Order: sequence, then C-alpha cells, then structure tokens
Amino acid sequence: MISDGGLLDDAEEKQITKTAVRRLKTTMISGGGLLDDAEEKQITNTAVREWLAEYKDAVYEADDFLDEIACEALWQELEAEAQTFRCQTPKRSIKLEDLQERLDDLVKQKDALGLINRTGKEPSSHRTPTTSLVEESGPYCFGSWVGENSSSMTTRRTRHLLVDTVDGFSSPKLENIREAQHLRTFQFFARNYYGSPRFHNEVLSTLGRLRVLSLSNCAGVAKMLCSASKFKHLRYLRLCQLDLVTLPEEVSALLNLQTLILEDCLQLASLPDLENLKHLRHLNLEGTGIERLPESLERLINLRYLNITGTPLKEMPPHIGQLTKLQTLTFFLVGRQSETSIKELGKLRHLRGELHIGNLQNVVDARDAVEANLKDKRHLDELRFTWDGDTHDPQHVTSTLEKLKPHRNVKDLQIDGYGGVRFPEWVGESSFSNIVSLVLISCRNCTSLPPLGQLAFLEKLLIEAFDKVETVGSEFYGNCTAMKKPFESLKALRFIGMLEWREWISDEGAGKPSLFLRCEQLATPLPRFHRSHSVDDSGFHFLESLTEEIEQMGWSPSDLGEIAIKGWASLKCISLDLFPKLTTLSISDCPNLESLCAHERPLNDLTSLQSLRIEGCPKLVSFPKGGLPAPVLTGLYLGDCRKLKQLPESMPSLLPSLLDLEIKDCSEVELCREGGFPPTLQSLWISNCNKLIAGRMQWGLQTLPSLSDFIIGSHENIESFPEEMLLPSSLTILSILGLEHLKSLDYKGLQHLTSLEILQIYFCPMLESMPEEGLPSSLSTLRIINCPMLDESCEREKGKYWPKISHIPRIVHEGLSVVTLPSCQNDMHMIKLICLLPQL
Repeated sequence: MISDGGLLDDAEEKQITKTAVRRLKTTMISGGGLLDDAEEKQITNTAVREWLAEYKDAVYEADDFLDEIACEALWQELEAEAQTFRCQTPKRSIKLEDLQERLDDLVKQKDALGLINRTGKEPSSHRTPTTSLVEESGPYCFGSWVGENSSSMTTRRTRHLLVDTVDGFSSPKLENIREAQHLRTFQFFARNYYGSPRFHNEVLSTLGRLRVLSLSNCAGVAKMLCSASKFKHLRYLRLCQLDLVTLPEEVSALLNLQTLILEDCLQLASLPDLENLKHLRHLNLEGTGIERLPESLERLINLRYLNITGTPLKEMPPHIGQLTKLQTLTFFLVGRQSETSIKELGKLRHLRGELHIGNLQNVVDARDAVEANLKDKRHLDELRFTWDGDTHDPQHVTSTLEKLKPHRNVKDLQIDGYGGVRFPEWVGESSFSNIVSLVLISCRNCTSLPPLGQLAFLEKLLIEAFDKVETVGSEFYGNCTAMKKPFESLKALRFIGMLEWREWISDEGAGKPSLFLRCEQLATPLPRFHRSHSVDDSGFHFLESLTEEIEQMGWSPSDLGEIAIKGWASLKCISLDLFPKLTTLSISDCPNLESLCAHERPLNDLTSLQSLRIEGCPKLVSFPKGGLPAPVLTGLYLGDCRKLKQLPESMPSLLPSLLDLEIKDCSEVELCREGGFPPTLQSLWISNCNKLIAGRMQWGLQTLPSLSDFIIGSHENIESFPEEMLLPSSLTILSILGLEHLKSLDYKGLQHLTSLEILQIYFCPMLESMPEEGLPSSLSTLRIINCPMLDESCEREKGKYWPKISHIPRIVHEGLSVVTLPSCQNDMHMIKLICLLPQL
C-alpha cells in the first residue's frame, strides 16, 4: 500500500480524504482484535457466526477500495494525469463514508455479542480453523480439488482456493469457481493440463480481487496474463514450470505487486520493462532462460530479493548499486564498464546470505575490488568467487582476490578458476574461524596449498585440479602448535585431479598426516609412491602394500568402510575379501580387470558388504567360484562388463538381503543355472543384455513376492511384451525402454498386474498397438515418450485409444529430444577410503 498522499489536487479535499483513509484503516485494525474471540465463539453461537462473516466481507471490501485508491494514485504519479483521478473524488468520498459507517456499526455490536477485543494479546492456541469448502456457514473457506473426482464446492464466501487437477475442469466446475468472486488466493497446480480459453476467459477474468495468484505446470498461461491488468490488487504472482517465452507487458500494470516468482520457466528468455512495479520487493528468476535483465531494474528501489541462480545471464543491468535496499543477490556478474563493474557491489550495504561473484577476469583495476567492500558485509555467510577463461596476469588476479577479503563471519567459501601462483594471506588465516566448508577448484597456476590447517572449525575441504602442486607439506598445516593441532574439526577431505602430486609430507616429517585418522570421509587420488611401494602389472600386490601402510599408520584393514577405485588401467585382479569389514565397494573404468578373487578357493564371507558396483570393466569374465557370499548386500550394480558370462552363483541363498539389482550393457551375461534371483528383490533393471533378456521366461519373476519395480530395455528381438505369466502381480512400476522392434503390448501379460500404478514406455519407435481390452484399472500414471506411432492414436479426446486410457489420471505422451553428453575421460586412478573410526 502506498502513502495516502497524492489523492487530490485541491489541498483541502486532499487532507479530508487522507483523514478518512486513516480513520478507516484504524477501524479495520481495532476491529481485527475481535477476530480471535469471534472465531472461537462462532462455533456454538449462530449470531456471532453471521457477524463474523459480515465483518470479514466488510473488511475485504474496504481493503479492495483502499487498493483502488492507492493504485490510481500511483498511476497519477507515474503518468502525471491528475485530472483523470480528480473527477472521481466525490464518488470516492461517498464510498469511504459508506465503508466507515458499515464497519462502525459492526464494531458497535461487540458488546451485545459478548466479544472481547484481544488486540496486543497472544491469539488463542485453541482457535478452530474454518477451512472447509463445503460448509456454507464457514466465513473463511479453503478447498482442494483433484481432477473430476472431488465433491468440494466453492461458495460466495470462499476466500482462498487451491486447485490440483490432472485433466482440467468440466463446465459445472468452471461455473462453481465463478461463484467465488471474492477470492483472495488462487493456487492452481496442473498435471497434463494444457489450459482452455473458457478457463482463462470465464474464470480467471472474474477474479479481480486476487491478492495471491500461483500457477504451476499448465500451458497457455501467456494468453491469460495478457489480461493481467485486471488483477490490480495482486501482491503475489508465482508462475512455475510454465511454457512462457516472454512475460507479457501487461504484468507491468500490476502496480501493487510485491512478489514475482518465475521459477523453472525454462523457455522464458526476456522480461518486459518493470519500472512501474514500485512496490516490488521479491524477484525470483531461478531456472529461467533469461540472458539479459531490463535496464529499468535499477528503478525498483524497494527490491530486497533478487535470485538469478541457474540463469544464462550474460551481464548485470547497469547501476544495480541503485537498489540500496537489496538484501539477497544470489549472483553478480562483473562487467568491464563502470556501470556494471565490481564497484556496484559496494553500494549494496545490506547484502546477506549467499553471493556468487562471477566473471572476475573482467576486473580491470584490482583497486576496484576494494570498493566492493566485502569486509564490511558481516551478514554474508556464503561466498563464491569465479574466474572464467584464461587469466594472463597472475599477479593481477592475486591482487584482486586479496582485495576481496570478506568479513570474518563467512562460513562457506568457494574459489573457482583462480589464476594466481599463490593465495593471498587471508585464505587460511586463522581469524576466519567460522569457515566450515571450503572448496578450491581449477587453481591451475598454484604451486602450493594455503595454510588451511589453521581454520579451527573447518569440516569439509575439497581441493581439485591444482595442476602444478607436486608436494603437500608443512605449508598446508600452517602455524599450529602442540596445543592447537591442525584441522581439528575436519570431517571430509577430497583431493581430485592433482596431476603432478608426488609427495605428502606431514608436519612430523614423514608419512601421511594424522588428519587422515580424524576424517569421516577421505577421497584422494593417491600420490605416486616411492619405489618401495611400486605397483606391479596386476596391481594386487599394491593393494597388499596398501594394507601394510594402513597398519603402519595405526589402522587395520577392518577400519576401511568404503573403497572406490576408478580409472586404474593396470589393475587386473582384486580380492573382494581383502578388507573384511568393507560396506561399500565401487570399481569403475578399470579396462584390464579380469578377476574379483586372487585365489582358487571360494571367497570368505563378506559379512559387512552392503553395496557393490562394477562398471566399465570390459575384460571381467566371471564372479568368484562358489558365488558371492554377502549376507547383508542390498545393492548390486553391473554395467558395461561385455565379457562377463554369468551372474553370481546361488544368489537366493548367498544374497538373502538383496533389494536392488541393475544389469546394463553386459551382452554375454546369463543367469546361473543353479538358482534364479533372490526372493527379497524389490527393484530389477535389465538393459542391453541380449542373452539374459532372451532367456527371460526362465527368470522366475513370478516367485519374487516383493518385486515392485521392473525396467527392461534395449533388446532387438521383442515384438510383443510382456509375455503371459512373466511378471509378478506385486509389480507397481513397469518401465519399457528402447525396445526398437516392439509393436504391441500383450494384454495377457498385463491383465494380472492388479497393483500396477505406473506404466512408462520410452523410445519404442515401432510400437503401434495397445491392448483392445485396455490397460490395468489400477494405473495412475501412463507415460509414452518418443513412440511416434502412438502419438496420434493416444491424442486427447480424438485418438483411437483415448477411450481405453482416459480413466488414467495422469497421461503424458509428447515427444522428447535426446541429449547425449560426451563421456568424461580420466586417466588417473582414484581410490576412495572411508574410515570406520570415531572422530578424534
């Protein structure tokens, strides 16, 4: 609400109207103190119930009227058209008097009704919410609809409405919403709903008194927003996951708007001029496609929150420093021009929370960084500094970071792409004792690490892509003493991509530092060891030497809870029972791994192993003889093991706890003849395993009483699926992926799936036929993606199969494009060790 001034040209009339507005506001506030008592008494007292309904109607009407005055006054201010407003002044005065008289009469009835004014007191903890949409007597109503099955009805008194629909509205429901012409809040969540002209024209156009409008997941909103000027009372507008490409200019006419949220509107590329939104405080553009903000943004002088996280923004609008009330700015891109330089940050004195400063390579003069004045922004607790592209002057980069020294209250610090040879002294300075998380990435010119051991409360540390660091030594620990040990609070430490790292020297002089023992998580590519720790062709003796070294450090192999081996080209053999208390083992991208056992005898029981993942090991031929004795294993994941011949033997008896099994891209693998899958299995994913899928009728899935999620994919010879009696009746989710020759779904294989809730079919280009008998009635979701021969026949209301699937609440059958990301190659081997030790 703007100030009461600016209403009339004539000073006397203006003062009279200002007085009347203030009196009306005072009456509304004082009368509001009766509401708590009235809410309690209206449950048993019909007279109070009627009074409460009438009082709220009067307050809402008064609030609407004050909004109109404020709105027109703001237009007068913006357009300097005072005469347009003045001609309506007599009508405004009469309306003010009528509203005042109505509220006064209602307040005078408080004694007769026995109502107590509780202004300034705590509201009753026993106040009963009147939120039923169906109770006509309820003065304050709220409702939730789901599709066509809801029996909820709006009434004239409904003020707040939540609609959750999967397929739009019938005519009666459209008419029913129109009854609620006094709605203050309308939240619309749609799934598989593409909007309708009737809904936009007949319903939303009648909701002119809305304060809050929230729309999610529905198409066609742009047309509705073209009449946004009708929502002149709107304070809060949230548009989430919509198909907007541009925001209509009419949104700029929402003069009372305080909050504008446009989250995850991926196609939204531009905004209109927002200069008229003088009251806007909160602007959230997270996850939109906006590349440029309007230059008029600097005139939104009341803006306190600006979220541009996850946008492809190229630069900041000029003079953003004019937004002096801004408290949250998630991202600031440094420009080379003075109006977009880093100096603009210095004017934003109230920043708090998180701030990411990007494009720091655009800082022309390092002295400009001083004017950003980060050292005085005591409420910033998360900071990220990013340089993009080459930094040709390391000394300039170091000087810039030195002058960006933040306040000591910072808790989370990340530095990306820093091109200096060394870090400024403040990085690792003991006075920054509040830092609990520190990330240093792609600092490729640095030859040494900063003294991070001095950060007394540092819990998480990630160091990645320091290409020139060869030795980690005493400089890493800093000036610590016997009384104050380095890294006292460290819980998680990760080193990644340290290409030249050869030696780690502890402050005691030799060996790896004791901070290893205090880390709950430790992930590091091991440095190149001295010759006494050489790696032979098999890699197995290296693992043996690793256990010896662990013991020399005061551990035993049983201290290891997690091992991850990645990209170790020379590894040919590893024995799974080498570490008896291992809970998690991951082996990936080891192209020469052939065996999981270094001896002929069966494996010892792996009594602690809970998760085993093997992928990208194309030479692995078999599992150990006698099977995989892992009684508590819950997850087994196999991928891209092209020479693997058989799954583990005796799985039902040796893997009695297995819940999840994934097998992908193992073209030669087959199910062992001695037994099938464990009966405990809940989730099974088999894809691109030609021999295994060819023998699917021998899997015995009907004997798996707990199987609820089944995914099958990438097989060449399936034309009809699923076969009769292949799948168990316990199945709730069935996903069919990439069956290139699939032509039809087999009703005989689906008819007994009485628990099936979700059916998903992706990338089956030949699929053209659905069962004539229909799909299971239990289905709640049907997704048909990139099956072009079914698109027309499943079209809403028109398609051949629509009558057979229309009962399903959620149906998605639009085509999607495929994005293939290049594989990430890493020629370093990495071993991850997580120690089962108490924190020291």
